[in-house]
Amino acid sequence: MARLTVELLRPVPLAPLELRVHTFRPGKKVQWIEAALFDLDEREVARATALRLRSEDVDITGTVQPEVVAPPPPGAVTGAAFPVGAEMVGYWSANDVRIVGGSWTEPGPATAWFRLRCPVVAGEPVSAFTRVAAVADFGSGVGNPVRFTRVAAINAEVTIHTHRHPGGEWVCLESVGWAQPHGAGMADSLLHDEQGPIGRAVQSLLVEPFEQRPMRAAPRTPPS
Repeated sequence: MARLTVELLRPVPLAPLELRVHTFRPGKKVQWIEAALFDLDEREVARATALRLRSEDVDITGTVQPEVVAPPPPGAVTGAAFPVGAEMVGYWSANDVRIVGGSWTEPGPATAWFRLRCPVVAGEPVSAFTRVAAVADFGSGVGNPVRFTRVAAINAEVTIHTHRHPGGEWVCLESVGWAQPHGAGMADSLLHDEQGPIGRAVQSLLVEPFEQRPMRAAPRTPPS
C-alpha cells in the first residue's frame, strides 16, 4: 500500500453501513482500488482510493535518504493525558494515546503515539497498514493550530503516503498545522513506527467560527 486517500463526504452515523469495494485499475505493477461506505438510506458517506505497488527485492545501493530525528518512544510521555473523560465515547476510546511532544492544552505542533485497542472490523485481523490508516486522520488533532481559540478546524479528507511496510502496534504522528483567515487550512503529519519513519499524512482543513462546529461525543453506554 503506497497511498490511501479518504474523502469524508458527510457525517458517518453510528449505525450499520454497507461497504462496496472494487479494483478499477488492475495491473502487474500498479493497482488502484476504490471503496465506499453507504448508510441505510443509500447515501454515500465516505470514499477511499488506494494505490498498491508491486513489492519485490531491489538493490538500492548508493541511494540517499533524508535523515529523520526519531521521536521519543511511547513510554516517554511528556504531556497531560487525553483531555476527554472516560464517560464519553469517541476516538480516544478505541486508541491508547501517548503524547511525547507538545501539549493537548496548547495549539501548535505536537507528537503523539497511538495504539489501536480493538479491531476495525469484528473478526478481522488488524494489519499494520490498517493501524496507520486508523490514526493518520488524527494529525489535525495532534498538531491542532487552533486549539482553544475562537475558531475550529475539521478535515474533509486525508491522504496517506507510505514508503515502506509499517510494523508493530504503535504508530506515531509528528504533526503541524496551518489555519488561514479565509477559512482554509492544512495539517501535515510525519508518520513513524518504532523502527523509523514510514511516510506522511496530509489533511485539508475547513476553518470556521467555533460556535458553528461544537464538539459532539456520544455518552458512554453502561455495560449491560
